[in-house]
Amino acid sequence: MKHSLGQTYAIDVQQEEKGLLQRYGLGGVLGILGRMLRLYLRSPDYRKFTRNVRQDGIIPSNLTEYFGYGLFVALK
Repeated sequence: MKHSLGQTYAIDVQQEEKGLLQRYGLGGVLGILGRMLRLYLRSPDYRKFTRNVRQDGIIPSNLTEYFGYGLFVALK
C-alpha cells in the first residue's frame, strides 16, 4: 500500500466568500453577521476579547496564509 504525505494548497479568500454566499444565501450570511453583532452588544466579555485582539496584535498581518482545510485519513 502506497502512503502519501499530502499537499497544501492556497485558498483564495474572495472565492471562499463567494462560496459562502452561494451556500447560505444573502439572508443566511446577514443572519450570521446579525448574531455576531448581537453577541458584541450583549456580552461585555466578548467586547473585551475583540478589543484585546485588535490592540494586542494577536491577529497576524498575513492571516489569510493560515486559512485552509485539512482532510485526514487514517487506518486502524
